[in-house]
Amino acid sequence: MSNALIISPVELEATKSLPFVELVKREFARVKYDAPQMTALTIFLALMMVPTLGAMALDERLHNGINVWIKPFKFDVALFMYVATLAVFARWIPQDSRQKAWFKIFNWVVVIAILFEIIWIKGAAAAGTSSHFNIASPLMTAAYTFAGLAAVTLTCGSLVYGFLIYRNKDTGLSNAMHFAIWFGSISMTVMTIIVASYMSAQTGHLVGGNLLDTEAMPIMGWATDGGDLRVAHFFASHIIHVLPLFVLYTSWVFKSENIRATVGVAVLYSAFTFYTLWEAMNGLPFLGAVFG
Repeated sequence: MSNALIISPVELEATKSLPFVELVKREFARVKYDAPQMTALTIFLALMMVPTLGAMALDERLHNGINVWIKPFKFDVALFMYVATLAVFARWIPQDSRQKAWFKIFNWVVVIAILFEIIWIKGAAAAGTSSHFNIASPLMTAAYTFAGLAAVTLTCGSLVYGFLIYRNKDTGLSNAMHFAIWFGSISMTVMTIIVASYMSAQTGHLVGGNLLDTEAMPIMGWATDGGDLRVAHFFASHIIHVLPLFVLYTSWVFKSENIRATVGVAVLYSAFTFYTLWEAMNGLPFLGAVFG
């Protein structure tokens, strides 16, 4: 039996009339019930941002030209968004699938992989060095290897979730939103692993330029004087968010959801992601081939 989110008009009106705080409590209880491990990890990752920001403010050490704690904070945010998304998407996985032993074990494996990534990245920052591409010692080489396996494992979380949602034909979602969620989830895994596999075979994420993180775009930190492989990694990992948000936007603006338009956006977005990878591989900054 599926655990579809099917709400009657009466229930929908009752939901609209709920105070905001009560609505948040209700949704949190729902997410906690559907995905207990992911919900707990989401809260943990949100809390981890506080000491990381504190370390960034107090620790003035630099690595590759920028504060050593900037990268750990970015990973806190990225992993928080990813895990929170899985926690929400779990409601569209059939309940009998969520109750199976293999699924519960798989979730714990993903949680452990994410915790390893956090420890590895923050540990390297505390030591004043880099985590990724660091093979300066046998310990860091081993950690980098295990981190690569952990990264593939945690990324496969969206693959499994997407496949189970794809198989569930009783989600209560529109065709466009159903496609956006399962295709975005599966595509995220596929594209991210392709991009990350190429990145891991290089000596760093920068191609050309001064090979420092100082010449960078605000907020994102992408290189402006050469190629940056993190651009394609960013777009690959966020298709899981972009497609559902596109459907929500069209539903809000046009009062309708179009499956063909959603498929079209999925194709264009995927093509654009690989275009940014091509740019970086050729030493061009983000949209450098377009704007010069």
